Amino acid sequence: YPPLPYFGDLVLGIQHLFANPELFLVLVPVQIYNFIETMNNVESAEAAGDSYPVALCQVTDGAGTMIGAVFGSPFPTTAYIGHPAYKRMGAHAGYVIGVGVVIPVAAVFGLLAFLNNLIPVAAAAPVLVFVALSLITNTAHAIKPGHMAAVTIAMMPHVSAFLMVKWGSLMGALGASGVEGLPELGDEALTAALLQQGAHFEGHLALSQGAILTGLIWGAIVASVIDGRFRNAGGFALAA
Repeated sequence: YPPLPYFGDLVLGIQHLFANPELFLVLVPVQIYNFIETMNNVESAEAAGDSYPVALCQVTDGAGTMIGAVFGSPFPTTAYIGHPAYKRMGAHAGYVIGVGVVIPVAAVFGLLAFLNNLIPVAAAAPVLVFVALSLITNTAHAIKPGHMAAVTIAMMPHVSAFLMVKWGSLMGALGASGVEGLPELGDEALTAALLQQGAHFEGHLALSQGAILTGLIWGAIVASVIDGRFRNAGGFALAA
């Protein structure tokens, strides 16, 4: 499966995009997310003692995304999360180079599905848990103790996003198991029943939309208030 450019499909895709401008409502937030994700991960690396130019990382991500699009990839590129954790495990530049070699080779020779089935979820999941715990620990060491309240507030939209994913998975599992007559998530009667049980579906749904941006803005507001920078807090609130 050699990589081949798809200029015709790219042009058709751009024409379809401008013919359906409502798609920008999805694309723009996704790209904002990728921009912020790269910035966050570069900051995370700096907190672990490794400084990289943010602008160069952003430009590289953008160039990688555009080059990938020419070859038919719908996936944007970003600086990957977990630098402090991988550094703690002893990973160096060879880790990144290895990934950059293995993935393209596997894609060209059609081995991605084989590798995916070769490595069990039980082996990969603990690594992701370790990365998450390391990031939280690194955050606690990298910020002022007084700002932990801001970090906690910033995480709340992500809790809602997590709940929405799990509720959706639960409904999907019930449907796949043969349960009939299931209401859709968001059904008025189901929402009322969830509310009676203390599960605020509509609130979590609202918070889960744009959790990355919401968390950043909430955290910035709280951190500014803690530092007594009320004008900054007001500016972030107005920007929201």
